[in-house]
Amino acid sequence: MIFQNPTFWLISGLSLNVLGSIILGIPLFKSKEAIKNISETCWDTNPNLPAYLIKDKKTGILGISLLFLGFMLQIISFSFQ
Repeated sequence: MIFQNPTFWLISGLSLNVLGSIILGIPLFKSKEAIKNISETCWDTNPNLPAYLIKDKKTGILGISLLFLGFMLQIISFSFQ
């Protein structure tokens, strides 16, 4: 059965690690316009900042969760050997 094959768990874990790393890197590729919207102020406040912070926080949580799951699947793959 495929679930008893350690290679399945190893490849699944590595795939999740790659996906998690890509998701963690997404905020690094903002355009200059997006960075300008995040950093500028209007009447002593920035209405765009809370939305960007919430989005980046959710992206970070998703990326770290995928990395954690990927490492756990790799550990599981060694239990079948």
